[in-house]
Amino acid sequence: MALKCCDILIPLAKLSSHPGALTHRAYMIPMSLGTAVNTRVANALGAGSARAARTAARAAFSATVVMQLLLAGGLFAGRHLVAQLFTWNTEVVYNVGRIMPVLAASAVGDGFVAVLGGVLRGCGRQTWGAVLNLVGYWLVGCPLALLLGFREHLDVLGFWCGLAAATSLQAVILGVVVYRLNWDLEVARAANLVSKHATLVAEAGVDSQA
Repeated sequence: MALKCCDILIPLAKLSSHPGALTHRAYMIPMSLGTAVNTRVANALGAGSARAARTAARAAFSATVVMQLLLAGGLFAGRHLVAQLFTWNTEVVYNVGRIMPVLAASAVGDGFVAVLGGVLRGCGRQTWGAVLNLVGYWLVGCPLALLLGFREHLDVLGFWCGLAAATSLQAVILGVVVYRLNWDLEVARAANLVSKHATLVAEAGVDSQA
């Protein structure tokens, strides 16, 4: 929608090269995997099994590496074919071909963010995702996209460069955070959180009966 509002500032052929729908499709698999690992990690920590939680996180990360490499390779290899499925406009096909490698980088970063964020949500550390979304998109991605898109006259390609920078930054930071997790401490933290919530629920029940 934001790009469509810029049709006065960006030539129509370049605006038509915006392949945003592809990222939505590409995001579905890592998003599903992120939801699955969220549940697996949370259940393992609740059961007191640091080993199971660590194994779930590692398995999800390994699967993500394979999927995202295949995705990036497919997008890069078919960077010209994708546009030709919808149009024979040579300028649009050319522009999509230029954008696709950057879109692939953005999609790869987005996939890792989805899965690594799922691991941290399973640990009850949702704050990391919220803060990195704010910093990655609003403090890094959007300013860089506007700078490259308008000031450097890269148009839609510049917007995607900004988005790719944001998702890559988020993926790297989340990867470091997950790598440094002490799973034994996460088990203890989960038990403490459950105990606190159980106490609050019990106290609320007593107050309601009084």
